[in-house]
Amino acid sequence: MLGRIAAICLLVMAAIATPSRSEQNARSPCFAVHGGIDVRGQEKRTNICRSEVRRLLRAPIASPLEWPKYKSEGQVTNCREYLSAIGYGNYWTSRAELPMEVPYIRTCGLLVALGTAKRGRNAFKSISQALSMASLPPTIAFHVATSDQYEELQKLEAQGVSAGDLVLNRNWQRDSDVSISIIAVADVDGDGTNDYIVARSYSCTGQCSYSSFAVGYLSPKPNSRVMRWVQFDHERIRLPNPSLQTR
Repeated sequence: MLGRIAAICLLVMAAIATPSRSEQNARSPCFAVHGGIDVRGQEKRTNICRSEVRRLLRAPIASPLEWPKYKSEGQVTNCREYLSAIGYGNYWTSRAELPMEVPYIRTCGLLVALGTAKRGRNAFKSISQALSMASLPPTIAFHVATSDQYEELQKLEAQGVSAGDLVLNRNWQRDSDVSISIIAVADVDGDGTNDYIVARSYSCTGQCSYSSFAVGYLSPKPNSRVMRWVQFDHERIRLPNPSLQTR
């Protein structure tokens, strides 16, 4: 009799100690990834779970970066080395160097963002609706040459003016040199609504030679159809805190 009671107690304790599937999913949610990641052997990856982030930060990126630059003294080979030695987005200083850093900007930014992300509710019916000109803020859809021009775009965004509004109602030309592609959908800022992690590339096709590449997220705003563009930089993308949950 005592043996049966002890066995029942063990089963109850095990049930209490073992988290349910929903609890496990909440602790380490998984997110669909579009376009793969630039980790060697993982180029066709279609999803990433939060519990994998620490390991993937140490995994080799497909193309190493020479560091210090042009001294043949060593290389940076993964996101952990890149973020600690160089800093996010701090490698390229010329158009020729930008393609070298793009895999790190894209993959390391994504991994750090997913390291603390959650699953939220969708504000849009589809990704294509979210990335339509009617929802995009002017700050991501158009390239401007000066800080004053960018501040003007920020003011328009704050007024709820979308990129589509500028094209349809204010005779702006759609900027064909700007390309925006989805990477993942996740609640990055913790407000309960899914954000859209995207890559934004710009390459001048006219009489200029400027290019740029950025990763960040588009965040739906309450009571507004126009999203907010948050671009990742070296302040936002850093190595995760040691307390980052991995279970």
